[in-house]
Amino acid sequence: MLIDDYFKYLKQTIQKFTHIISLQEISTDIRSDLTGKIKGSISFMDGSILYFIEVIKINSEVSKLKYSYHYQIKDGNLVFRYDNAPHHKDVKSFPQHKHFSSDDNVLISSVPILKNILSEIENYITSKLRNGR
Repeated sequence: MLIDDYFKYLKQTIQKFTHIISLQEISTDIRSDLTGKIKGSISFMDGSILYFIEVIKINSEVSKLKYSYHYQIKDGNLVFRYDNAPHHKDVKSFPQHKHFSSDDNVLISSVPILKNILSEIENYITSKLRNGR
């Protein structure tokens, strides 16, 4: 797999969630056939936003050298953020971790997959709609 193929795969993954997406802005920076960066923002029908970045190196598998998936509601309050910034050394999954509801609430996490992040957001939005919020 080449970096361009990986970025196309991510864009196709995003397209599978257009039923909840109102706007998307995505940019890619291909450094070589096997390295690059993708970043963007995805706005959802409820006004919430996902900001994300992945810095990728492809060897025999896709390696996320750096990543962040920051999901917030319309008023700017954090719902969750997955990242691998090396600042929570006490977390068992260091440097991978998840902030939930606040920067202070840090949970263990594996390296996330964008499809799963979008599914988590879909569930969050659907739950809000079911509960009339």
